Amino acid sequence: MRGNVLILGVAVGAVVAIGGALAVARNFEGGPLPDTLTGTPRPDGLWGEDGNDHLNGLGGNDYLEGGPGDDWIDAGPGNDLAIGGSGNDRIQLGDGNDAAYAGPDDDEVLGEAGNDVLLGQPGSDRLYGGPGDDRIYTGGPAPRGWDYASGGSGEDQIFAEGGPADLARSWSTQAPGKTA
Repeated sequence: MRGNVLILGVAVGAVVAIGGALAVARNFEGGPLPDTLTGTPRPDGLWGEDGNDHLNGLGGNDYLEGGPGDDWIDAGPGNDLAIGGSGNDRIQLGDGNDAAYAGPDDDEVLGEAGNDVLLGQPGSDRLYGGPGDDRIYTGGPAPRGWDYASGGSGEDQIFAEGGPADLARSWSTQAPGKTA
């Protein structure tokens, strides 16, 4: 199988195509109460749903979505997509080129090694890129407080959005010895 493939949904144990390669995907879905969901070393989909959930992706290229509630998402190694949802969430990315989408409340997103993309939303978010060339987007206007963004080591780009008194619209950092 070759070419680009768009995955609209996967079922438990289904074989799906990702960029021309075959991978086994497993889905784990929580319920309305607090859940602890742990994936496998392979690609997984974890949905916390309602409640204060803990999602642990382990290895593989995972999709992790907390849903409503104060969730803790630990993506683990791999190229993961983590989505916080409503509530005050903590998203810990692992090694890999990850993307994290904070929810509309006060969230903390921690990147690791890799070229990560962190997307803040309204609320007072704390966004840390970590090692690698990261892109960090602060969210829209917070009803209270401010966003904090730190790129970490690497050539990072930070884009400030939506606040009535943005100190800087966007800026980037460069490693020593690099030129713009």
